[in-house]
Amino acid sequence: MSKEKLEQIEAKIDKLSSMLLFKKSILNFDEAVLYTGYSKSYFYRICHLIPHSKPSGKMIFFERKKIDEFLISNRIKTPEEIEELANDYMQK
Repeated sequence: MSKEKLEQIEAKIDKLSSMLLFKKSILNFDEAVLYTGYSKSYFYRICHLIPHSKPSGKMIFFERKKIDEFLISNRIKTPEEIEELANDYMQK
C-alpha cells in the first residue's frame, strides 16, 4: 500500500474519531482539549471556569453541554442587535 493511501486512511480514521467524540456526553481532559481545539496548557489554565468532576481525585471529567455553554458565553452582539436594543430603550 502506498504512503499516500495510508495517509488518506489515517485522515479518515481521525475524522471518524472526532465525530465519535462529539457524540459523547462526558469528556475527559484530553477529549475536552480536542473538542475545544485549545492547547492543553491553555485549557488547563481555564478549566476551573468550566464545571467539572474529579471522582477519583485525579482525572477530570467535563459534561460536553457545560463546555458548549462556556464556549458560547460572553456573546458579542451584532450591530443590528445593538441598534434594536437602543431603539427599544428610546421608545420607553
